[in-house]
Order: sequence, then C-alpha cells, then structure tokens
Amino acid sequence: MRKQKRTTSQPLLLPLILIFLFTTGFSPQPVAVPALQTETTDVITAGIAYLGTQINSDGGIRWFDDSSSPAATIRVVQALAAAGVDQDFLQSGSGNAPIDFLETAGVDWVNQQETDSPAFSVARAGQLLTAVAAANRNPQQFGIEEVDLVYPVVASLDPNTGIYGSATPENVTDQVWAMLGLAANAFSVPSEAAIWLAAAQLKDGSWDDGYGSYLDTTPLAVMALIASGDVAVDAPEIQSAVDFLMENQQPDGGWQSQWDTITNANTTAVILQAISSLGQPPVDESWQKADGDPSTALLAIQQENGAIGGDFANAYSTADAIVALSNQALFDLGYLMSAGQSIAYIVSQQAADGGWGSVGQTLDIILALHAAGWDPTTVTFSDNTPLDYLAENCAEYIAYGPDAIGKTILGVTAAGLDPTYFADLDLVAALNATYDETKAAFGMTDNTWHQSLAILGLNAAGESIPSDVVDTLLGLQQEDGGWEYSAGFGTWPDNTALAVQALLAAGETANSAAIQNGLGYLQSMLSATGGWGDSSTTAYSIMALNALGVPNSAWANETGLTPLSELFTYQKTNGAFFYNWEYTDDNLMSTASALLALFGEDFIITAADLDAAYAGLVIDPGEGAATTLCVPLEDESMSGLDLLIASGVTYSAPEGFIESIMDISNPDGGTNYWSYWQWNGNQWVFSNAGAGDTAVRTGSVEAWHFTSWVIFPSLAPDVVPNLSAMCETPVLKNFTEQPFLSFSDLYPDDLSVSIEVESVTTEEPAEGTASPSEPTNEETPAEVTSVEEPEASERSSLPYYLIGGASIIILIVVILILKKKGK
Repeated sequence: MRKQKRTTSQPLLLPLILIFLFTTGFSPQPVAVPALQTETTDVITAGIAYLGTQINSDGGIRWFDDSSSPAATIRVVQALAAAGVDQDFLQSGSGNAPIDFLETAGVDWVNQQETDSPAFSVARAGQLLTAVAAANRNPQQFGIEEVDLVYPVVASLDPNTGIYGSATPENVTDQVWAMLGLAANAFSVPSEAAIWLAAAQLKDGSWDDGYGSYLDTTPLAVMALIASGDVAVDAPEIQSAVDFLMENQQPDGGWQSQWDTITNANTTAVILQAISSLGQPPVDESWQKADGDPSTALLAIQQENGAIGGDFANAYSTADAIVALSNQALFDLGYLMSAGQSIAYIVSQQAADGGWGSVGQTLDIILALHAAGWDPTTVTFSDNTPLDYLAENCAEYIAYGPDAIGKTILGVTAAGLDPTYFADLDLVAALNATYDETKAAFGMTDNTWHQSLAILGLNAAGESIPSDVVDTLLGLQQEDGGWEYSAGFGTWPDNTALAVQALLAAGETANSAAIQNGLGYLQSMLSATGGWGDSSTTAYSIMALNALGVPNSAWANETGLTPLSELFTYQKTNGAFFYNWEYTDDNLMSTASALLALFGEDFIITAADLDAAYAGLVIDPGEGAATTLCVPLEDESMSGLDLLIASGVTYSAPEGFIESIMDISNPDGGTNYWSYWQWNGNQWVFSNAGAGDTAVRTGSVEAWHFTSWVIFPSLAPDVVPNLSAMCETPVLKNFTEQPFLSFSDLYPDDLSVSIEVESVTTEEPAEGTASPSEPTNEETPAEVTSVEEPEASERSSLPYYLIGGASIIILIVVILILKKKGK
C-alpha cells in the first residue's frame, strides 16, 4: 500500500451545517442519473420484493437466522428511504413494518439488553439514529417510551479530545456512528470530533474498527467527515482515503475482503455510498475498472430471488446495496437533512439587494421560508431583506396582471406585513381593479392562474371573494377533471392543483364534485414513478394534497413510491432542485416549490397577526418537571434578564449573579448553578454573555438550566422547545438566531412539547422600582407549561462494559467471520 502522510483539516467557519456542499471541487449532480436509474430500477424493485420475504410478524428483518435483527432492520429502513418507498410498504401479516419493530425493540438493542451486561452503546445509537432519520421519525421522542436518542450520544462526547464514547485510533466505530447519527438528524457535530477522526486515519489512508475491517470502516469514516461539514471533499484525508479504496478495487469495479471469492455486496455498497457523498457519480471514469464500475459490480451479483450478494446474500447485504444503487449516503436519507440542504442552497444564492434575481423567485422563496417557520425578513444580505427587494421592484411586477398581484399578496402576508399598505401600494385595491364584474373574472376570463391566484391573494388578505369569480373558475374545469392554463393549452396537473387550492380557499368542500373530479384527474396523471413529470408540477400537486389533508403515503403506488419520494429525485447534492431531466440546471423556483410541498404547506395562507410578538423561556431545574413559558414582547427586543422579569418567574440576583430561580438555589457545599442558554433551531447553545447583555427578539427561545459547574461543558437543558406550541399560535423564528431546522419544523403536528397551557397570575406590583430579586410583570402574563422530564435512564449514558474473557472474544471473531461470508 502506498503510504501517505496524515494531516488534520481545519474546521470551516460556515453559517449552516450543510454549507460545505458549496465548497466542494465537484459540480453538484442529481441524486440519480437517468440511464443508471432506468438500468437499476428492476434490480431495486426485485431487491425490495426479496426484503419483503425476510420480515417477521413483529416487523423485524431476519439476518443469519429466523430471529428479528435490529441491525438488519436498520439497513432495510434505510433502503426503503433511499429507494423512495413508503416505510409502511413492507408489512408483516400482523401489519408491522420494519420501523415499527425498531420503535419497539431499538432502544433495548442500543442498551445491549440481550447481553449479560447491558450498557449504552454509542455505535448502536448512531446506527439507529440513521434509520430514525431515514424514516422521518422524531429522534428525541423515539419508540414506545419516546426516548431521546440524541442526548446520550451528545453527552458521550469528551469536549477536550473530541472523542465520542470509547473510540480509539485502533477502533473508531463509536466515533463514526455518533457523527453519522447526529448529522443524519441535522444535529451539528463539533469540529473537534472531525479533527480527532481525521487524525485517527492510518498511514495508508484507511481507518480501523478494531477487527481489521479497513474496507468497511474507511467509507464510514469518509461519510462521517463529510457529514460533519468540517471537511471538504478535496481535503488531504479524503483524498488519501480515496487512494486507499482505489488501490483495493477489483477488476469488476467492486471490492472484496480476504474472506471473499467474489464482490462483497456490503463492502462495495458502503464504499459506493461514500463515493456518492463526495458528489461523484458511480460512472465517473476514476472508478472505472477493466470489467465495470461499483454499480455494475453490485448489479452483477443479484440472485434469482432478488437478494444481492454472493453465496451468503441476505437482507443486510441487499439493503446496503439498494441504498448504494440509489446513489445516496446513509446519513442523507431523511427529509429533514434534504430540507436543510435546500435552505442552505437558497441562502447562498441571495443577492446583495436582498432578493433572488426576480420578484417571482423572491416571492417563491419568501413562501418557502415562511413554510419552514422563519420570518423572511430575518434572512438578510448586506442588511437588505427580501421585503426590501420587493418594495423596490414589485410595482413593475404587479403590472403583469392579477396572478402577479395575488402572488405578491401571498408573499407580503407570509412576511407578516399589511398588503393594503406595502411600498406605498394598496395591493388589494390593485387586485380588485383587475376584476371585471360583467365577465365575473380577474384579468383574462379563460385564464386559470389569473382567477386562482386572485382568489388566493384575497383569501390571504382576509378580503371577501366575489362569488361570481368562483363560478368562473368552476366553469373552467374540463371534462377530464383538470384545468388548462388558458383555453387551448390543454389540461395539466399544476393548473389543476392551483385551481383546487383556490376553490378550497373560496369555501368549496373537499367532497364537492369539482374537487373530487380534480383529484381524479391528478390521480390519472400520476406517473409510474409516483410524480407528475417534473419537479414544479409534482410540488404543486402535492400542495393540493396538503390543502386537502391527504397524507403522502395515501398516494403510494403499487411499488410503494410516493409523490414526495419522486419529488426528491430532482434534488442535487448541493440542495438545489432542477426542473426535469432535460433541464438539470439549479432552479430556485423548483427548490422553493419543493420546500413548500415538503413542509406540508399550500397557497391557502391565513392573514398573519401583525401584532403578535412572543419569545419562549424554559426553566429546567435539572430534576423533575421543566417549565416552559410564552412571553409577550412589547418592544422589538429585550435582554435575557428582562425576559426573565417579564415572565413573572421569581428569582434573585444579588450582585448581578442569578442565585435562585423559582426558589431553587445551590445548597451549601453544592456545585450547582443556573446556566444560561439559547436555542439555535435544533439544539441548545451555551451563552457566554450575561443575560443582561443579550438581545431577545420575537421567535427567540432561551433557557435557564440548574446544573453542576463540575461538569464541563455544562449539560444542556433536556427539553426540546416548540415555541408555536408553547404560545398556542404560530410564531416565526429569527433566521439569524435560529438558522437550523428541527423535527417540529418539518412535522409541526408532532409537537416536541406536550402543551397544557394555564395562565399565570401575578400580583400587581407596588409603585416604584423593583430590585432584581423582586421582578415586576407589568406586561401580559406569560403562559406556562410543565414538561415532564424523561426518566434518568433515558437521559444519561450508561458506562461502557469492557468485554473480557477469551470465550467472548472468540465468539465475536466467529460472528465477524460469518458476517463477512454473508455479505
């Protein structure tokens, strides 16, 4: 093997965890190459059919024997996600899917309950987290007991060394899986962890798992480094690893271990996933060998029963191969990660004037940001906001007609502004001026977009909608149930989806003939791959389903493919969506529309409460119930100390130091103190500034956590806040303070905090100035919620058990050899 000097990459200073995707040396590629996708479709379909024969009644997947294997089941969940197949497509006779088995048995597996000495396993937790992300489940409330899988993995990090769990240079298993599991769920990985892993690379460019499985461990390490966001694809560590993999590649394009006589499906599949994470297609000439490439090597070893692998092909090897043949990496299978990539791409494209090149595109992006839970005015460039750009350019844009005016109203309303007075324009009056009572139409009578966007705009503005224009739109429906753009263009799903949303906004019921016929048309136009021919049309159609409350899984086809899974085949590795396979350039409009569809949104936007301004406050005593409060803001911002005062919570702060909150203080001889935190969108960040020096704005969430100063760094609050749930009203986030997405942003109905709000009454303060220990609350009383804290066994990692005894070691070696032969 060629020896290469090991170097350590420096962390990149990036505003978003996924922004590294734009610093690579490779051009962003679509997730699937059409020719390869066509060639592998039958192989993947047959592979999934085989996996269906390996499912037990509890939903678990068989591996070496007839028992349900959590490890194999994790790979099957990944495979279903990578192939775009609904997680409930594979079910046992008892109605259990693989993810159901993991929800039942996954946590016990992580805690190694099947062993004589149960202990929390960081590596197992990381593996399970990748499946949780792939299945779009909540990683902080997973399983029957709603266990937080993230907290113990984070707690296992030694901040001084960057090491997770018991990782060593001789065995990096805990490190790679902790990093992959966290990144898959959009949690940031400290740069120290990536630095340590890079430094653990061996001289030949490989990494070790303690058993000499260099070819299996090296691609996992590569993906972990890439997923961390701190290592670019052209970093020396990555290039050295690539060299190592290339030196061991076989003539057929695959890889095999010392135990194999032909291509090893697992090893080849994981390496192919690593190649995909680098932004390289499998057909890249650098991976071509005399008899094929990594993809053709996997295709060549599919068995007649659909299993992929050699003589010992099984569900594990088949699932790994399906993920690889889908040209995806195991950490990049969930919609939350995909959404984060798209948001990062959008932000990177913002111009200095605050917009995105045109008014139409800027409006699309404003709606997408709103759908993701952000206040669009907080996404800035050179101090310019998207609304600044609109104010400068919308006068010319709305001259195009009622569709342009209606869309502008949607964007302005989504930003929380008044459409009757924006940039010295009354957009509602301008829209109504395009209405012809004699023709009962906005703009052109036969134009579906004119009528639909006008109706949607009026609805967003809270204005009355002329009943006659609703009749006009109904009259434009064709015999096949669809709508044309205008007369003579022919029906198409995007026009139909827009008309359906407009009719719903105007009061048509979901079971009306027009709506049902429209749905029938959309169903008839659904392709074999689950979508509607291009990304924008597919996104618009999904938005119509969102408006009707139809779940994505309800439209899965006979092979399990869904509209959302089809939509994401148009996403590139840099997060951008392209229009279709003929026009594959990055497309901002397609990207924004895809995000609207993904976040379950539509064009039926309700007028925002222009005066609503709230911040959240969490008081976590460390043991027992935490308290969450919704605090109204009277001013544009206040300090963290003022937020505590406004909440009405009792506290004392002699000499400016918070000594007690809610009568909880450090006892004599104790080591506890009240630590101060800010929420960044998906996790808590310790504040190095004092509460009197911070700025709290609407959408901010802060916390006080009673914890020990002996533990460094201090433990974060074990509460996942959802401000909209806490306040019982939608509250938009500030992008500058909270640039990250969380599970509750993607699935707001699956709230991270159980809310049972009760009002807090405070006594009227006496006249005069209150001391810090006697806070006044002259504003609206906060709303408070008690959140039951998880059991201690769920929030702390168990000590690692050191495997001893010659018999146990021999057993492990035997299992490893069997695993190698089974790949």
